[in-house]
Amino acid sequence: MIVSLTSIAAAFFLEKTEGYIILLLILMYIASFSASVGAVTWVIVSEIFPNKLRSKAMSVSIVSLWIANFLLILVFPLMLSRFGGAVAFLIFDVMCVILLAFTF
Repeated sequence: MIVSLTSIAAAFFLEKTEGYIILLLILMYIASFSASVGAVTWVIVSEIFPNKLRSKAMSVSIVSLWIANFLLILVFPLMLSRFGGAVAFLIFDVMCVILLAFTF
């Protein structure tokens, strides 16, 4: 995910956003997210809580996840228009680096 986001930011910085390069990099990001953080999130949410609290705690966790997704969808176009593509993708790149550090 870090490699694809860094590459997307570099492509925006170098103004090489036409053609299939950006599409391939975004598809690479989606594939790496789906194979790692995307799948692990659902496994952790279903296993982390004790049985007595599992249904309520999973409900709160999943609603929080969907609210965060919704807010991201609202904020991303604003980030693109205000900061440009390079900075917007670098912000998400930094978030992935923090996630990697947290994971280790």
